[in-house]
Amino acid sequence: MKTKLITFFNIKGGIYKTSMSIITAYELAKDKNKNILLWDLDLQENLTQYVYKVNHEDKTTIDIVDGISAEDVIVKSPNENYPNIDIIPADIGLAMLDEKISLQPAREKVLARWYMKNIDVLEKYDYIICDLSPSYNLTAKNILYLADSIIVPIMDKNISSLRGATLFKELWSRDKYYLEKEDNDIKATVLVGYEKQRTQVSDLFDQYLQKFDDLKSIMIDTFIRRSTFVEKSLLSKLSVSDYLSKNNQTHFSKDEIEKMVLELKEKDVL
Repeated sequence: MKTKLITFFNIKGGIYKTSMSIITAYELAKDKNKNILLWDLDLQENLTQYVYKVNHEDKTTIDIVDGISAEDVIVKSPNENYPNIDIIPADIGLAMLDEKISLQPAREKVLARWYMKNIDVLEKYDYIICDLSPSYNLTAKNILYLADSIIVPIMDKNISSLRGATLFKELWSRDKYYLEKEDNDIKATVLVGYEKQRTQVSDLFDQYLQKFDDLKSIMIDTFIRRSTFVEKSLLSKLSVSDYLSKNNQTHFSKDEIEKMVLELKEKDVL
């Protein structure tokens, strides 16, 4: 089975990018026959802290540029709740990653060359989910070049997230032409942080969204509402459904996440 490399990406930060990466991985990991690799490329290392531990003091992506193998950088089963999830962790040293990549030939394809060199290890995963900084930098371009599916989160009532999505799409459309990547890799947008309450900002946001048919046309039907249960489950290193089950609770977040993953599968995004 072909490995799918996925990233949730938007130039605007603070819009559930890391949360979406983790909850998607946890949901996919319910199928014990699926192997998932989380790849943390954000110097804030939030994904590493949620899934693994606060301070990682060993190899990270920055060592990949120096030629370290996939076997030596991947941490196996960091979360005992989901042994079929591995991770390439991050630490603050990733602040130097862009600079190190920039010194390499064909710098937008540095990580792609490493990927192909280590394909025997990486092809064992069904999904590789990459968490990027909200910055259109060299690291992001390397992963976007590799990606099979790019999912763009857009925050409800947050016009900046729409602008970030639009700017990203424009920049990537230009750059992928020069990189000779022809795939339609921005596969979906997903509305996150949804709130039913209507306000003047809601109306303005909806009017603004209508101007971007290209983003609206690929927006999945499922939306993710604002909920503290997502944060609580992440802090507990559990999927939302497992967290609710453990605490004998029910909540709409469980259904939304399950429907989102199912819809993304049906649309061949996952």
